Amino acid sequence: RRSLLQSKVGDGVAIIFNTEKISRNRDSHFKFRSDSYFHYLSGFPEPDAVLFVVGGKTPFSVLFCQQKNKEKEIWNGFIYGPIEAKETFLIEEAHPLEKINEIAIKLIANRKKIFTLSDNSPKQQKLINKWINFNKQQKRSGIRTPEMVVDLASILDPMRVVKSPYEIKLMQKSADIASEAHIQGMRNVLP
Repeated sequence: RRSLLQSKVGDGVAIIFNTEKISRNRDSHFKFRSDSYFHYLSGFPEPDAVLFVVGGKTPFSVLFCQQKNKEKEIWNGFIYGPIEAKETFLIEEAHPLEKINEIAIKLIANRKKIFTLSDNSPKQQKLINKWINFNKQQKRSGIRTPEMVVDLASILDPMRVVKSPYEIKLMQKSADIASEAHIQGMRNVLP
């Protein structure tokens, strides 16, 4: 999926944010669910992560995620960390979230277009604008700023409609399980 996206963004870069953890109250959160587009492209199940899918002559992907932290894992559950995330999810580069500003400006520099979702949160959009503005200030150094920001959904929605053989098999398995559950339920309510 990432390879197909890389071919569609040309010399651009796609930036996809995963959902943030949402607080329910002072000391608990709502159950986390990944952003559908983010999950479709990465399978990475942790909040606050950011995926860059870079096109061009040498396409690659970069994931920014939480750093591995044993103490945090005691309370919040398993954390992949960049090293394990890179290996598990077959991503060319993975870095801690703390390095995103430093690396993102290099990833978008000299790219014609940035592809991102138009319904990003204000916080996410502000981050992208910050990177673009930083590159604008580097114009005298010969760094080109992306010329436009394109809604990534216009590329991903048609991609998600066409299902791979694996996805079709998985959907069939899900339908079979649901069907069997309905049959069992109907058997249990017969007089």
